[in-house]
Amino acid sequence: MRKRKNTPEETENLPDQDLPEMEECCNGEESAREEETVPEPDHKDESLPARVERFTQRDNLDSKKKINLKDILGGEILTRNTFRKQFGLIAVCVFYIILYITNRYQAQQELIEIEELKVELKRQKYYSLTRSGEYTIKSRQSQIEKRLKETPDSMLLPPKEPPFIIRITTEEE
Repeated sequence: MRKRKNTPEETENLPDQDLPEMEECCNGEESAREEETVPEPDHKDESLPARVERFTQRDNLDSKKKINLKDILGGEILTRNTFRKQFGLIAVCVFYIILYITNRYQAQQELIEIEELKVELKRQKYYSLTRSGEYTIKSRQSQIEKRLKETPDSMLLPPKEPPFIIRITTEEE
């Protein structure tokens, strides 16, 4: 008889004839097949040490096998239990990564457009200031008189008398 490890304070006696079966169980692909055929034992013992032991036991010893480049390139990593269990999380992460990338791309495009519009606005302001200055210069009385003198068919002459104000009296005053 041998004592089982990992059982706190209680030891379970196992017959010695079970040892070769345990060694076979831990070697290669047979472990996965045997685990599928072995039914789950009834867990009637609800003491804390028994629950801790059940919690810490591994279902599949093959899952501890190291991952190498051949497994990744060959696609065998996709058939492992850990990958299958985490597939939903991986899919959600990929979705959020794609969403993040597209959102960032769109934000960068909008920033580029904003910068282009700022440059165009500045150009239009300068154009407006230039035209406004030209209009102010051309609309001065001296410039208008000068242009009238330059045109021979113009019959307009500057007034000889200064303008005067007409005052209207209202009944309220």
